[in-house]
Amino acid sequence: MAKIVDLRPEQQSFPSCRTILATVESKYGGEAAILCTCHMLDAAGRILMRGVQDLKIESAMIMVCLLAFQPGALGEEQRVHAQVGSFWNYEVADQIKGTKAIMEETLSEVNGDQLVLRTNRRGQAAGQTLWVHDKSWNVIEAPSVSVSGLLIQRGVKFQPNNGQGVPEPLEVGSKSKKKITSSRLLASGWSDPRPMMVEATIVSIETTSTQAGEFETYRFEVTSTNESPTQPPSVTTSKNVYWFSPQIDHWVRAEHEVRTDEHVIAKNSSELIGYQVK
Repeated sequence: MAKIVDLRPEQQSFPSCRTILATVESKYGGEAAILCTCHMLDAAGRILMRGVQDLKIESAMIMVCLLAFQPGALGEEQRVHAQVGSFWNYEVADQIKGTKAIMEETLSEVNGDQLVLRTNRRGQAAGQTLWVHDKSWNVIEAPSVSVSGLLIQRGVKFQPNNGQGVPEPLEVGSKSKKKITSSRLLASGWSDPRPMMVEATIVSIETTSTQAGEFETYRFEVTSTNESPTQPPSVTTSKNVYWFSPQIDHWVRAEHEVRTDEHVIAKNSSELIGYQVK
């Protein structure tokens, strides 16, 4: 008869499937059934495979009982909402130039439903910039950026937002399709509105390793397309992949690619190297 091991009261103590298995094997050995909520596991099959490969469990019969199962759910109740003073630092790699930089992001203000993120790229003259987000980390307003007096990016305001934040509801299979408008900051003020189509899908739950540690994450993919008003018109498409950790309220890894008329004009990736969530 298998022992019943209820891990639900301790579930936040287990950062990965390996530690779940190790705990059960060390305490009970032999046969055990694990009771847990589904956000503790990345997949039932993977927990069994890890038991055999990583922990060399030969005789144990381990049964995984998923309560209130939703495919790929980590549990909305486990999501943290960061407060002022929280920060996330990333190593950003430009895959075209072959260069790397450190980007520091700090939550400097929470104003109602808006989050103001102060960003700083170490070692560059661009200095600090402020980005306005909603509570799902969609960008509402992006700043102008100048380097050595040269404008390299005009400020952009999105209506209602840029659609690049965390899709809702937070579960595998969740999809959204939005038509948004972006306006640029010109000398005359906000003008030059351009329509964009943004599609986002939460693809899977993955255990993601970074320089800052291992995280259980939602992987979601976002594609945006906009057509310029020039003649002949040109089409710009961006494809982004994010690995979002509800436990730190931010992504731990991201990949970005931008193409204009099918030509790659930007390609980079970022990986979390340090953080503090308040």
